[in-house]
Amino acid sequence: MLLPDYISGAQSWEQLVKLREDQFAALDIRVHVGVGIEHIDRQARFVTDSNGQEHAYDRPLVATGSRAFMPPNFPKLPGVFNMRSRLDADSLLPFLGGENPFAVIVGGGLLGIELAGSLRHMGVKGTIVQKISRFDAQ
Repeated sequence: MLLPDYISGAQSWEQLVKLREDQFAALDIRVHVGVGIEHIDRQARFVTDSNGQEHAYDRPLVATGSRAFMPPNFPKLPGVFNMRSRLDADSLLPFLGGENPFAVIVGGGLLGIELAGSLRHMGVKGTIVQKISRFDAQ
């Protein structure tokens, strides 16, 4: 999903979602939400989840997700957002109106650079703050 495309209006949410939950069964996909993997037995080809249940596999896909780093004890402030979900994007949109909007994007990774480009396309000026001396859009 490209949240910057959703924020800029270049694509609707429906265009970005590639696979809906109602399609899982037809594709023989089983999703287990809210559990971690405690053990992977590559020889026997099964995983043991945090509930102690074993799940056999043909080809494992380990999707660990991600969390945006927020400094410890960072106060909840209006207009400060993590950008990882549709809810995050929807929360940002009301702050982009007004005269001469400006955004500071912390992090020059792929999402940060894409977001800066989308905001610029919308007429929102901005600055990217990056910890190291190079961008990391891999």
